[in-house]
Amino acid sequence: MVKAKLVEQLKFIRQAAIKAGIWDHVFLGYGTMLGAVRDGGIIGHDSDADICLLADKFDKEAEDRFYEALWGYKLFEARHKEVRRADTDRILWVSVKREKHGMKTCIWFQQRWNGYYWHSKGRNWVWKIGKNLNPPLDQNHTAVGKGIPEGYFDTLVEVDWYGQKWKIPMSFGKCLDFYYPNWYFPKRGGSSASQYILDVPSWKDEKGWKIRIR
Repeated sequence: MVKAKLVEQLKFIRQAAIKAGIWDHVFLGYGTMLGAVRDGGIIGHDSDADICLLADKFDKEAEDRFYEALWGYKLFEARHKEVRRADTDRILWVSVKREKHGMKTCIWFQQRWNGYYWHSKGRNWVWKIGKNLNPPLDQNHTAVGKGIPEGYFDTLVEVDWYGQKWKIPMSFGKCLDFYYPNWYFPKRGGSSASQYILDVPSWKDEKGWKIRIR
């Protein structure tokens, strides 16, 4: 029942993207992509879904239309968390849940910079990821992101996901090798991995951004 609600929830997210005119730049991400190509659906132990948007492919007006459509489809009814860039007010991450007893969906607005796509929870990851870098990040930094080479997302292809048409990267194997080494052997838990970390002291000073390797 809970997973059926998640499938319905993604149907509304799909409709919101179509309504906003950004559907061509939306795809299943991370564990949801993994489940789609390895398990043919939702991974048995998954507690949420991940949707990615290539934010460089559309403007803020289109992003606002998508956001308004999420409201219209009651996607924020039971959960509404988000992180935005302070300089542009563009969304980095939003987490939604339509029904109280459903599963959350994380929507990641991929940021393209310096040969990589980055996803981020802004300052939330400064502590979580930044403290483990060498040297550790100053906790006053604005954001930390996890990156993947931009070419991995160049071409998206359609797959059938519970009777819905969704997209995944054509290079899904490279993506999964990157995020989840040995992904073809099922195991519980674990978030997506990346050795490329974007260190953002301030959104307004792009010259100060750095790529850190961990």
